[in-house]
Amino acid sequence: MMRLKAIILFLILISGTYACIRPQYDHFAPIGEDHYLRMVVETSAGNTHYVHYNSSRNEFIEGSALKSPAPVNFGFIPSLNISTNKGNIHPVHVMLLSDSKPAGTILKIIPEGMLQLSVGDEEKHFILAIPADPSEQKVKIQNSSELSMTNPSIFLLLESWLKNYFTTYSVNIQINGWLDENETWHYLLNTFHLQS
Repeated sequence: MMRLKAIILFLILISGTYACIRPQYDHFAPIGEDHYLRMVVETSAGNTHYVHYNSSRNEFIEGSALKSPAPVNFGFIPSLNISTNKGNIHPVHVMLLSDSKPAGTILKIIPEGMLQLSVGDEEKHFILAIPADPSEQKVKIQNSSELSMTNPSIFLLLESWLKNYFTTYSVNIQINGWLDENETWHYLLNTFHLQS
C-alpha cells in the first residue's frame, strides 16, 4: 500500500512538472544559429476553428468557427511583434504551405513571399513560407516566381480566403500586393533589425 502511494505521488509530481515546462513560444529566437527563420503554428491547415496563442496564459485558445477550413497552416514568428497605428501589438503572421501541423509546432521555414493587405485602417502582412526541411515540403520550389508558375492559383486562393475571413470584422479590406522572397527578407531584416 505504501508503495502504491509513493507511485501515485511520483506521478502527480511528474505531471505537475511537465505542465510547468511548457515552452514560452514568444521567447524563442526568430532566427536560429542555422540562419533559418522560425514559426509557431496556431491554426492547422484544414482546421475549422481559429486558434490563437495567448502569451500571458502560455496556451493556445480555440476561437470562433471559420467560414471555410484553413487552406494552410497559420502561425507567427516568435519574438517579433508589430505595433499598429492604433497602438495594438500583433505578431508577424505566417502562412505555411505544408501538411497540417498541430498548434504549438515549431518549424524552421523559408519565406517565399509576403501578402500585404489593409484591414480597415490597419496594414497587415502575411508571410508565405515553406518548411526548411525538404521532407516536409508539400510544394518543391526555389522561389515565389517558381511557385507562381507551378501553382498560380495559390495566391488568389489565399487572398480570397483572407478577404472572406476578415469580412467578419465589417471593415474595408484591400489587397495591396505580394512581395517576393528577397523583398520579404528585406522587410524582416530592416523592420526588426534582425541578423540573418
